[in-house]
Amino acid sequence: MRINSLFLISICLILCSCALQDYRRATPSLNLATKERLSVGVQDRRPYILNHDKEEYFVGIQRGGFGIPTSLMNHDGRPLSEDMTEVIVKSLANTGATVTPMKITPAMGNDSVFQIAKSQQADKIILLTLLNWKTDTYQSTNLVYDVSMTVYDSQGQELATKHLQGTDNLGKNIWNPQSIPIELAPIAFEKKLEELFNGNISASLSKN
Repeated sequence: MRINSLFLISICLILCSCALQDYRRATPSLNLATKERLSVGVQDRRPYILNHDKEEYFVGIQRGGFGIPTSLMNHDGRPLSEDMTEVIVKSLANTGATVTPMKITPAMGNDSVFQIAKSQQADKIILLTLLNWKTDTYQSTNLVYDVSMTVYDSQGQELATKHLQGTDNLGKNIWNPQSIPIELAPIAFEKKLEELFNGNISASLSKN
């Protein structure tokens, strides 16, 4: 009975911690300056979202004592793409741009995205596509990512694109492993955004 009680307590701790990954905490510093009207959106094209194995609020997994994975959600149950969009919008607004968020569903095609941007009278469109994004935590946490950012003009012509893919170890905490993704996953997203915007993406946005 004691073993069963400890097991249930462990599960409860994992489930309680799952709502605490808050990507809105990311505050990237973007090295660009623009006065243009930008439409910004994030599209969740992760395969486990497209096949409905996971929900759009899925941010990663926490492995228990036997390595059994439990799915983790973000801080409030909103789609992860919406939290990420909010971060990008705020960061771009700090550069002087007029920024309007786009709500993009996983199944939406580019033509539909361009129609939204047209209705918002955007000069340029920024689309971040998530092909993979999740934390995997046991005693340490890995961030697995595959993301691309593309800038389009108002006619839907591609101006610049950048792709990042890899697996980064965020750290280790044997006694409180779930604290690693809660604290460091938003910071990792912040750094990935800074890396994505650096170079040709920033240059394409700075050209008025």
